[in-house]
Amino acid sequence: LYLFNMGHATCAWLGEILGLKFVWQAIARPDIYHFVRAAMLEIALALAKHYSTPVAPLIDHVDDLLYRFGNHATADTVERVGRDPERKLAASDRMFGAYRLAVETGMPRRYLAIALAAGLARLSRERDAVGSSAACAEGVTYDEKATSSEVAVPASVCAVLRERMQHPDVGEPEYERILALTALLIKSYDANRVSGGSVVDSFPFHELIELISADFACSNII
Repeated sequence: LYLFNMGHATCAWLGEILGLKFVWQAIARPDIYHFVRAAMLEIALALAKHYSTPVAPLIDHVDDLLYRFGNHATADTVERVGRDPERKLAASDRMFGAYRLAVETGMPRRYLAIALAAGLARLSRERDAVGSSAACAEGVTYDEKATSSEVAVPASVCAVLRERMQHPDVGEPEYERILALTALLIKSYDANRVSGGSVVDSFPFHELIELISADFACSNII
């Protein structure tokens, strides 16, 4: 669940940002491949520590899965693999479950933060499509001390993140990191859509690297 399903969904969500149709198209891009593999390696490290097993076989498994993601014959679409983000972002499911395990084992989780942000950005688009992304739609309002990242992300999506992270204080470093990543991916998806329905091939590789490399203090908030 934490390796295959987390990596598969992350690949689909990142591919959607570029308007790609198939998972194999997404994983064929070096930028998306980099982020997906790095997130899968982080959870591989966490699994190895949690179960006291060698990490090398898990790394081999990661690379085998990535090869399978690139199989044209499967014809998996990013829409199918990425659908139902709310279920996939459940507390014990592939995304937050993987992130929590990395926290509990003290393993790196910066690329897993990108995976979470990709899912939250997809959730934002889904809720927007049904008219529920506005802060007032579900009775969700912004705190008067809301940060710029919180304002840039729909309040109902912020509420999902806050609930999954057990209601961290505003400004809590890891919460802010994931919010900032989510805001960037939402902005990138929107920027890639221009009039006429064409797609601009622009992926925020360097901006994502800058955000995960920023001086966010680590904390055990999950």
